[in-house]
Amino acid sequence: MPLLVVGLGLGFSYAFAGYLIRENRDYGTELALGNSVVLLGSAVPRVIKTRARARVPLGVLAVGALATLYYQKKAREFRFGV
Repeated sequence: MPLLVVGLGLGFSYAFAGYLIRENRDYGTELALGNSVVLLGSAVPRVIKTRARARVPLGVLAVGALATLYYQKKAREFRFGV
């Protein structure tokens, strides 16, 4: 039950970040970046626990890493205009 609540909360937070980004409001990319770091951080212990043999934790790790890199790039572009 706690994982379901946390998962729904993270999903809602991603949706809210998407809304902020779409409306061109402040802190949308930063919120999405924070969510991606949380997703990445939650996957690392599962990958270690399963010794990288299970596909789902590896998939979550890959999605978290790619999303973190993408939103870090977008946050940098937004902040510095690069």
